[in-house]
Amino acid sequence: MSLRWNLRQQYLQKAAPKPLPVWCCPHKRCRVWRRACVGSAEFAEAALRALNLEKRGMRCLAIAESYCPGDAKSTLAGIVMRRDLIVDGFATGSATLAGCDATDSVLGMYHSLGRDDISYILLWGSVLSRYNIVDVDRVSATLKVPVLGISGVGRADMRSIIKDRFPEKLRSYEALGKRHRICLHTGYALMARLAGCTASDSARMLDMITLQGGVPEPARVARLLASALRRRASMPG
Repeated sequence: MSLRWNLRQQYLQKAAPKPLPVWCCPHKRCRVWRRACVGSAEFAEAALRALNLEKRGMRCLAIAESYCPGDAKSTLAGIVMRRDLIVDGFATGSATLAGCDATDSVLGMYHSLGRDDISYILLWGSVLSRYNIVDVDRVSATLKVPVLGISGVGRADMRSIIKDRFPEKLRSYEALGKRHRICLHTGYALMARLAGCTASDSARMLDMITLQGGVPEPARVARLLASALRRRASMPG
């Protein structure tokens, strides 16, 4: 009887579920979970589980900005574009130059569309409007979609500038994480900050929506629209 009891106890100990690490809170909106898991392989796998990279109708929301020196706010333009490069929607917004409202502006543009078929968000820059930082982790965790903040390779790291001019924003900038270099099939490369997706999946997505040069088509059209809207707003009358 004693031997059977000992064997049973050993079996139960092995079969018992192991406790989760302290950082792995099952409540995904918890700040502890987001700081530990967003951007990690575990979160990327969960976020991309329903993302079909081969689906022609896969949609992204691309957001870009335009402003002139002396403006109080920058003009944000959003383009919803399918993987086959068909434009499927527009959104507009604004962000305060040197402010802290870029993240809320991106979230507001997404919600203004009132749709749930957007597979990922593509930002032309994760630092907008003269150091108005977009919290890509927060956007991804809130909307449950991957977020890619991309820029050209030649764009310098802004840490030293932010440290000198906006020291209160340095922690937010460092929380963006490292930039990934992504080489496109066109021969050009991009730098990307990622949330909720892996570098390999991001490279595949960007290749699908880049026709030429180093700017993906949704971002290119969003930049054109933002510039046009800003010029129109500045015209007299």
